[in-house]
Amino acid sequence: AARGYRFVNTAASQAGAALSYNGFSYKSGLSEPNTTVSSNTFRAQADASHRFDAGATLTAAVDYMYAGLKSPLFDAEAQKQNISAFRAKAGVSGGRRIAYGIAIDYSHFGLGKDITSRYGVNIAPASDDRFGINGKASFAMGHEGKTSLSIGLGADFLKATGFRPGQYDVSPTDETSGILTVNPALQYGGKNASVKIGAIINFGVNSPDKVFHIAPDVTLCWTPSGAFDAYVTADGGERFNDLRWQYEQSVFAPGATASTRSFTKLRSRIGFNAHLFNDFRIGAFAGYGYVNNLPVYALTLRGADATGSALLPLIFATERAKSWYFGGNIGYDFRRYASISAEGRYYTK
Repeated sequence: AARGYRFVNTAASQAGAALSYNGFSYKSGLSEPNTTVSSNTFRAQADASHRFDAGATLTAAVDYMYAGLKSPLFDAEAQKQNISAFRAKAGVSGGRRIAYGIAIDYSHFGLGKDITSRYGVNIAPASDDRFGINGKASFAMGHEGKTSLSIGLGADFLKATGFRPGQYDVSPTDETSGILTVNPALQYGGKNASVKIGAIINFGVNSPDKVFHIAPDVTLCWTPSGAFDAYVTADGGERFNDLRWQYEQSVFAPGATASTRSFTKLRSRIGFNAHLFNDFRIGAFAGYGYVNNLPVYALTLRGADATGSALLPLIFATERAKSWYFGGNIGYDFRRYASISAEGRYYTK
């Protein structure tokens, strides 16, 4: 359920707020106790924007979330868990021949209850405090301004508190690290083609891995007509897989482990889309991806040692992953009333 209201809605200014709730509860038919899984999430959001006469636009948004969870996948002591999360961001953008944008972002995401390890030791609940600032400037070149040179700069810092899984137990961690990013690119936009050639350069601060990483930032698109387009993309970069990211994978995932970071060496795709018989469309694509320290779910066994103590049953383990994939899509548009589509993918191991 959700309800929102736009308090201000003019050509230059907008402001609004929204409240939402979603939840579910499931009880297994198994004879064992503590088999109830439930989630109740409340969220409040507000945003505002204003465009000045000079052309600059100022935006701001805040978001608060509270979630009450219950799951046997948490440790044996704490079947229940709660999450409190807050995020605030603001930015300004504008310009024509020289376009610019700058934004700041603060986020807090924390669990409310201690985690009990297999030896009965209470570990402080996991929490993240994350602060980022990003800026970008783009300089149009030539009389028509079809070509531009851009540079993006970013700083992303994360203070992560929680625990990391070991071979037999978990250990607490409290660390602060950062990712500095430089993103230069040359872009061209014509009538039937667009090209972007750039790079994503990352510098790690207090990084557990390499300090320096580089990945491509490339997009090629050809549109000879409105009925056909072909494209090639390649990008990557380093990122934090924080508790908020874990929550997006599963509402129960933040109970698994502290935040991690991964580096995508390459994420590429090549494909085409064709519109046939007016409302019928078809496409095909292929790609390759290579990620270091990709978080994946790992189930562990309870009572794995002689003491019979409970080991945390769900954790995130980091793995190196690389794979080719192939796929296609098909769809049909019923004019402005509805559309139907399907997509399939095949991944190599």
